[in-house]
Amino acid sequence: MSNDYLAKHFSDTPRDLNQGKWEYVERLASDKRNFKYKTAQTKIRLTKTWNQFS
Repeated sequence: MSNDYLAKHFSDTPRDLNQGKWEYVERLASDKRNFKYKTAQTKIRLTKTWNQFS
């Protein structure tokens, strides 16, 4: 990961570049978790709807 890449993705430039990398990794991980959660919620909702009409 290059400096300019980090600078582009962080509005608040981290004092320490390493710190910035970790923040980026954490942000990525939380995005994935949120996506999985939303997908699961959608599946549950669809199943409930399907069961109502079947």
